[in-house]
Amino acid sequence: MSQAMTWLLPVAGDVAALRARIAALPAGDASPFAAIPGAHVGRLVVLDGLADPRGGPPSGPLLLVAVDADGTAAGATAAVAGRLGEVLAHCEGYPAAGDGADVDRWLRRHRVRDGFSLRPYPDATVEEVRRALDVRARLAAFAVQADGLTPAQLRAAFVEAFGR
Repeated sequence: MSQAMTWLLPVAGDVAALRARIAALPAGDASPFAAIPGAHVGRLVVLDGLADPRGGPPSGPLLLVAVDADGTAAGATAAVAGRLGEVLAHCEGYPAAGDGADVDRWLRRHRVRDGFSLRPYPDATVEEVRRALDVRARLAAFAVQADGLTPAQLRAAFVEAFGR
């Protein structure tokens, strides 16, 4: 089961420092989102503010945190809290001195309802997607190496590479 989770967190203090903190985060396999078990997609966006749909004044700056991960909402929330604490610390009310339960409660207060997910494989886990990508890469490499083989050689090479 996958969970799309989004939080809108009011930014406290220096927005430029928050943007710099986010820009300094590693990408790819070293990204904090890559360390969240089963994470398909993760985003951090600093918003200058949002209009009040009831006509009130716009909000101040907000940090949007969005994660789509395999597992439960509680697991995704705990993973975000554990992996993004240095970023979340730039937000109002972040319980830096508190324990994990305090951070979990704080995140739950700021969660917004997701209307949909943009995950391209809604029924596949991250591990299933990785296995499929591995097969695709192996098949592409096989196609290059198999160029010029006779049908019998091609069949034998395919069975050796992929099994029956």
